[in-house]
Amino acid sequence: MKLLVISDSHGARDNLARFALLAHRLHADTVIHLGDHADDLSPQALPCPLITVRGNCDWISSVPQQRMERFDDVETLLCHGHLFGVKSGFGTLEAYAGRQGAALALFGHTHHVETVALMSRVEGK
Repeated sequence: MKLLVISDSHGARDNLARFALLAHRLHADTVIHLGDHADDLSPQALPCPLITVRGNCDWISSVPQQRMERFDDVETLLCHGHLFGVKSGFGTLEAYAGRQGAALALFGHTHHVETVALMSRVEGK
């Protein structure tokens, strides 16, 4: 399964148009927007389903702040990250994701690419 993930687009519609073209070129199975102007990404511009969560700048959005999804049998927590203090560390997010049964947590908010491995889930403990 090909997931294409973006967050914190902050209204940069030119970048979102290029992102939609990338989704077409890569034949993405699912596009995920992890908040902060997720509503700027049009589902009609994509070749696949769009899953979104709300970020700290999505004041009037009706999408959830977090959600669990299963991708190729991997339980995945989707969130923006601001509610878990990800700019200061990942411990709170890791603990929450683990309690939800997630092996993977996808988040934004930091404006950096980050990887968080829930080792107890990865190692099968």
